[in-house]
Amino acid sequence: MPVMKFKRFNKPQVLKQIGRQLLAQFFERFKADFELKALALPPPELPDNAYFPALARLLMSPEGLPDRLNEALFAIDEMASPRGQEMLKIAAAGAGQPLSIRPESSCEDIALQVWLAAPGLLAPTTLSVCAV
Repeated sequence: MPVMKFKRFNKPQVLKQIGRQLLAQFFERFKADFELKALALPPPELPDNAYFPALARLLMSPEGLPDRLNEALFAIDEMASPRGQEMLKIAAAGAGQPLSIRPESSCEDIALQVWLAAPGLLAPTTLSVCAV
């Protein structure tokens, strides 16, 4: 069985661009999953030059991460691509959900912000309609 890897979320520079606040909101949703697997996120008091590489190292081995986290990260990773960004716009318009996105957002930021606001927009069934 091939090992799947994230395209973006294992790169310290991408994680740093997303920022600690948005990442903290995201990982908070998986707190219980991390506890069940006895996993820990890097301590928040670490400086950026240690925190983001440590987080990237953790995400480099998705096989050891909680399944729910992997599913969310893979969906977000896909939606951070140019094609995924178009699919998100179409899905949001079709769902009648306006997206309130920070103006300085990268594609990864946008995908993560959408997931936090409306995870259903990144669901495979929602997006498969748009992929035609």
